[in-house]
Amino acid sequence: MLLPRIAYAHRLHVFVFQEGGQIRGQAYFQDGSPLRGGQVKLLDETRNPLAVVPTNEEGEFSLPVPRPGKYTVLVDAGFGHMAEQQIDTGEGDKQGQLLKESLGTNPASDAQAGETAPSGLKEVLGELRAVKSELAHLRAALERQNNRTRIQDILGGAGYILGVMAIVYLVKAAKRRTVPQ
Repeated sequence: MLLPRIAYAHRLHVFVFQEGGQIRGQAYFQDGSPLRGGQVKLLDETRNPLAVVPTNEEGEFSLPVPRPGKYTVLVDAGFGHMAEQQIDTGEGDKQGQLLKESLGTNPASDAQAGETAPSGLKEVLGELRAVKSELAHLRAALERQNNRTRIQDILGGAGYILGVMAIVYLVKAAKRRTVPQ
C-alpha cells in the first residue's frame, strides 16, 4: 500500500473551488492518480488550522467554509510531499447570487430560492447547479492533464542535458588543441 504512494509522490497537486458553503477539491499526483487517505487542512490567513479532513478513494475532499475570507488548503501526502492552494471565499457564490437576483428570486440561500421560485425556475436552478458542478469537475480534470509529465518534457530535458554535455566536450577539446605540448 505504501509503495505506490511513494512512487507517485514525486509531485502532488491540489485543485479547490467553492460550492455553496463548502470548499471542495481533489488531490492527485503528477501521473493523475488520486491521493487516497491524504490529510487536508484548512488554514486561516495566519496559517492556523481550522479543519482537517481525509481525502477519499478518488482524492476528493470537502471542507466547511467557516466565514467569508481568504484561506489556504494544505494537502499532506506524507513523507514531506505537500501541496497547497489559496482560495478567497469572500465573494461567496457570487455568480449564483447574481443569477438569482436577475431572475427575481431571494439570493439569501438555495433552500429559500427553491421554496419561493416558480416550478420552471426551480428546474432551471437545478440544472445550473448540475452544470456548475460538472464544470468544476472538468476544470479539475483539465488541471490534472496540464500537470502531467509528457513525453516532450522528458525528451526536452534529455536534449538539454546532451546539449550541455556537448558544449563541455567542445570546450575541453578546444583547450587541448590550443595548449602547446
